Amino acid sequence: MALTGQLVGGAIAILLLSFILESFLFKSDEPDHRAIKTSGLALLIAAVLAGFGNADGGPFVWTAGITYVPGAIFVGLWFRSRYQAKWSDDDDVVE
Repeated sequence: MALTGQLVGGAIAILLLSFILESFLFKSDEPDHRAIKTSGLALLIAAVLAGFGNADGGPFVWTAGITYVPGAIFVGLWFRSRYQAKWSDDDDVVE
């Protein structure tokens, strides 16, 4: 039961970080690249914070970010579908 809580909490953390990052970064990228970059950067930030947080005064915990990976995959796929629904090619626009 604790693992389920960690995975759900990790997905929520990645989702919140991705919403913050998407409003500032990678706006001109194509949907696939934008989703990968947004969820990947959110995963990196969460893993670094978890590594320091789980250290408890000791060395950095390199495996602390593992619980965020399933959430990052889910968020990346969801953001990809959101971005593709809103994407329009500027080359197709005729003036």
